Amino acid sequence: MGELKIDRAWLNREPLWPPHLTAEQAFEEGRRMGAGEKPEGEDSYSMAARAYARIIVECADRHPEGWRVIANIIKSIEKCPVGFHERGGGQDILLNAIGLFDKCVADEQHKADERRIGPSGFQAGWAFQAAHRALESEAK
Repeated sequence: MGELKIDRAWLNREPLWPPHLTAEQAFEEGRRMGAGEKPEGEDSYSMAARAYARIIVECADRHPEGWRVIANIIKSIEKCPVGFHERGGGQDILLNAIGLFDKCVADEQHKADERRIGPSGFQAGWAFQAAHRALESEAK
């Protein structure tokens, strides 16, 4: 199985937004997946992470100078001599990049879309790396 190709086309595929599930529906989806059942198509958790990556790209398009700073920080994770989950490692670098993005780059449209999705910390980390990967693939 090949590596997932993350680009703008993949981020912009339908559906653009995750479904609004009730707590019971989300629990049931998680229970089924935990039992080994595969959802038809993309599960709502993954869909939300992909949607969050898409809105990060949209914000980066509106604020390219600010995004370049964030992208350079994310790129530095690859050169980090410490393991991703160790103190001072890639995870800390990524969390700092997300915090800087939220303070200096994110605009009102991004913040409204982020509230609509309500990403978990894991989804946010994945989404920022996916957005970075998608935009880097365009630069090549």
